[in-house]
Amino acid sequence: MNIVPQTYPKTHTGYEYYAKEFKGFAHTVFEGVGCRGSGGNILVKPFLKNADDVLEKTSQAGTPGSYAVQFANKIAADFVVGEKYGQHIYSFPKGHQGLSIDLSYSLSNGFKNASYTISGSTVQGWIEAGTTCGAAFISYIFIFRQILPSVGNKKQLTSSLLNGKARRLKK
Repeated sequence: MNIVPQTYPKTHTGYEYYAKEFKGFAHTVFEGVGCRGSGGNILVKPFLKNADDVLEKTSQAGTPGSYAVQFANKIAADFVVGEKYGQHIYSFPKGHQGLSIDLSYSLSNGFKNASYTISGSTVQGWIEAGTTCGAAFISYIFIFRQILPSVGNKKQLTSSLLNGKARRLKK
């Protein structure tokens, strides 16, 4: 699983190292597959006051399997990924704060369909999205769960993608 920043401006993966403006963090980004990249589904964005506020990067660091970024509005985001899971840890300054989850986001405008339910602090469901060059579509079952209660100014969210299956589009 990949959790990849989505920036403006962006490259074919949705992320440009030198970009300052972040749109959020997408899942399931595949590189090196031709056309314009594939996946980039499920955009998660931390915010203060308003989900439309701009996230302006002030610093970032990463190693294989982890990434951290700080923003001008004092939000910090840290990520750890494994084969089929990703962990988000967001730190916020005091005040109104939240996370926006956009199930219709897709790197190559390949969103097809989605369904979800919310129970307590868990969002689960499925999405279907197009793959590289529109050759097929893939279905993902996902679970977003706040695994620890918010402590002070930190929110921890774990996301899981279960049995992603690609299918060819019928012509």
